[in-house]
Amino acid sequence: MTDKNYTHVVLVVDRSGSMETMKSDAQNSINNFMKEQSEGAGKITVTLYDFNNTSNKVFGPIDAKEAPTYHLVPTGGTALRDAMNRAISETGTFLRNLSEDTRPGKVVFVTITDGEENASRFCTQPQLKERVLEQTNKYNWEFLFFGANIDAFSTGASYGVAHSIQYAGTGMSYTSAYDNFSHSLLTARAKGVSVASTLATNFDAEGNIVTNSVTNSNTITEGTTP
Repeated sequence: MTDKNYTHVVLVVDRSGSMETMKSDAQNSINNFMKEQSEGAGKITVTLYDFNNTSNKVFGPIDAKEAPTYHLVPTGGTALRDAMNRAISETGTFLRNLSEDTRPGKVVFVTITDGEENASRFCTQPQLKERVLEQTNKYNWEFLFFGANIDAFSTGASYGVAHSIQYAGTGMSYTSAYDNFSHSLLTARAKGVSVASTLATNFDAEGNIVTNSVTNSNTITEGTTP
């Protein structure tokens, strides 16, 4: 049995050059997320990756209480597929090395980008989709995809992600989307529900929730954390 009071979160964060206009809001959102989650119910660990032309493991797995201040340094392109693929592999290794009774009952994998994939060299779209669906359907990971300046719903679905969030590519929109995610995760941890069950999915440039948003969903079957 896994530990139902333990959540592990993987954040895969875009730091390509186009993030310069949202730099302050993006890093503040992530740092606020760590603080909020450290005060939530149960145990939580976090691993943070960021990516441009290559992916970088910033820290983790680490208790959210111990997370260092994150500084986002925008530069380069968007190797999103490679970053997600690396994070999936390394998260799987981390979980396999835990005993069954100390593994997290909930694994939440979040990718946020402000534009299109343009720099991956190792992982194709079909390969990534296959991996995401395997972790979703076999091990019950919950994947979320945040996107701006693209159709987040269709792009997320193309990678096998069942739940996507459209934000508008402004600092206020990024902040609102991240705050909403953080609050939904706190609810999920306290009540044992999915993060997506209370998550708003569309935010305008001023950070307001767009009520007539479109959602996407792939079939998810029950599983257990590896």
